Amino acid sequence: ALVFVSEDIRLAYIEAHPEHAAKSYFVPNILSSEYVRKRGDAEEVRLPFEDGDKYLKLLTVARINFSHKGLDRAVEAFARLKADGLTDKVKWVIIGKGRDEDRLRELIARRGLDDVIYPIGVRENPIPYMKKFDAMLLPSRYEGKPMVVTEGFIMGLVPIVARYTSAGEQIQNGVDGLIFENNDEALYQGLKNVLEDPKALDRMREYIKKHDYGNEKEIEKFDKLAEGLL
Repeated sequence: ALVFVSEDIRLAYIEAHPEHAAKSYFVPNILSSEYVRKRGDAEEVRLPFEDGDKYLKLLTVARINFSHKGLDRAVEAFARLKADGLTDKVKWVIIGKGRDEDRLRELIARRGLDDVIYPIGVRENPIPYMKKFDAMLLPSRYEGKPMVVTEGFIMGLVPIVARYTSAGEQIQNGVDGLIFENNDEALYQGLKNVLEDPKALDRMREYIKKHDYGNEKEIEKFDKLAEGLL
């Protein structure tokens, strides 16, 4: 059997490989809201800037790989936003490590964004940080079905993403998150709209708070699949 964590990705795969359609299945990543929130309460964390409601706070948790995660193009978008005079009340924290970590820091410094963008390295448990942020920024050039989006939902974060294969499967655009088209200009324009009207995220946060994004009951799908195959 071939098991996919996204139905959209499964359909894209069998479009390219129709000979495998009969043995392809969709089983979502299983994530418990209770477990995520428990991890979120595991420790107190401090931000690298003054906390409070003064800033719109964006968080990215990702491997620092430009070709995949698109952090370089997001920094370039922020450079344009700085030229527009829109970065005084936004802070972006990046948690993670990877081959382009040094290049990321150099790019941030070269664009004069040291007081806006803060790469703080890897954290064994990044979920406590999520409690302190407004939105999860994912400027990736491509993704499968990132669990960090669901973790962010459970912790009350609005996802702001560049469109990936399963983005519409995870996020209701304009309802509980924002999906930008996957190109540099759309990322810039989308972020510009957010910074010009950050209050627009409030309605989405309220929606997220009223819904449970955990899916531990979906384990039944895995059990049925395993029983059928065995």
